[in-house]
Amino acid sequence: MHSRSISTTSLADLFRPRKPKGLRLDLAALEDASILLLVAALRLLRVAVIGFSILIWFGATLCIIAYLIEMSTKSNPALENLYLGCVLIAVDVICGLFSFYQNFKSSKIMKTFNSMLPNNTSCMRGGALDPETPACDLVKGDIVHVNTGDVVPADIRVIDSKGFKVDNSSLTGESVAVPRSNTDGTPNILESPN
Repeated sequence: MHSRSISTTSLADLFRPRKPKGLRLDLAALEDASILLLVAALRLLRVAVIGFSILIWFGATLCIIAYLIEMSTKSNPALENLYLGCVLIAVDVICGLFSFYQNFKSSKIMKTFNSMLPNNTSCMRGGALDPETPACDLVKGDIVHVNTGDVVPADIRVIDSKGFKVDNSSLTGESVAVPRSNTDGTPNILESPN
């Protein structure tokens, strides 16, 4: 069962904030770090030696070893094994560079999304509203206060709202703000109104 598809009463029972005071400070400190931190690009070396690339490197190594063995036993060895090994290495390096470039572009896009997120947010913890809670310190169970014009700092579940609308244009391309409420959601997270 997902937190977006259950009632707000059940949600309060599922997570820790049983009172409108938010998480106790000691419980918030024990939770996992926020998922807002976005992963940077993978290194070229890592891309070149994972998955199917390992088999290509293995095949290239075998081709070169076969050429070296043939070169040590014959005075005029055939060059097919050497050519095949070099082609396999070239294919693997080109694929690795392409994958690295794609990861680099994805990382730049994620950095732009990360720059749109607020550094601080208003969060209820220990019964007090802290307007300067670092957004990267938000954990499951925190009660976040969102006011007009605020950027939503995380995936949140709406507990209480009045005329709440969210501009999802940076994610979906919709130019119209979408209403959100504390109603029970749908199984599809993309269609959930909460």
